[in-house]
Amino acid sequence: MNVTIDADADVAAIARIQGGEEEALAELYDRHGRAAYALAYRVVGDPETAEEVVQEVWLSVWRRAAGYQPERGSVRSWLLAGVRHRAIDVLRARQARPRTSSIDNLPLAAPDDPAARALSLLESRALRTAVATLPPEQRAAVELAYFAELPYPEIARRLGVPLGTVKSRLRLALGRLRGRLAAAEAVA
Repeated sequence: MNVTIDADADVAAIARIQGGEEEALAELYDRHGRAAYALAYRVVGDPETAEEVVQEVWLSVWRRAAGYQPERGSVRSWLLAGVRHRAIDVLRARQARPRTSSIDNLPLAAPDDPAARALSLLESRALRTAVATLPPEQRAAVELAYFAELPYPEIARRLGVPLGTVKSRLRLALGRLRGRLAAAEAVA
């Protein structure tokens, strides 16, 4: 599929994004998403990580569209530079993290272990409590993704929002849950 690059349409889309128009963000993704993913994949070498990089860049475009400066280059160049920088940041963070052992090497508790059952029950209660404190749109996305085990496109369809919005809501929700569960663990 050959996508024609229309610089004027890209600049207009940025202006529409500044006005809060989600469709403009989708249009930019339709025009440049494939190139952004290809670049991210080339840098990070992992399809899931490449998708995350592109998602983060598009979320950043949504939040900071006013940061685009036409005199510094095209919208496409701005987007791809953002992808490249974010992908490199991900690689650096990955290299800085200490290697951990595989989950396959972790000892498993016996299925009839009462301590493990009690811990599991406490964790599930803490998780339900933490999920209940999420904003309604994030809670709905988490419930559909993790409890109903629906794929992201189906969640987007059910909630009537763009796929990128679903991913953003889940990323924000998981960050909040991680913080709340860590705080609950520290208190326990």
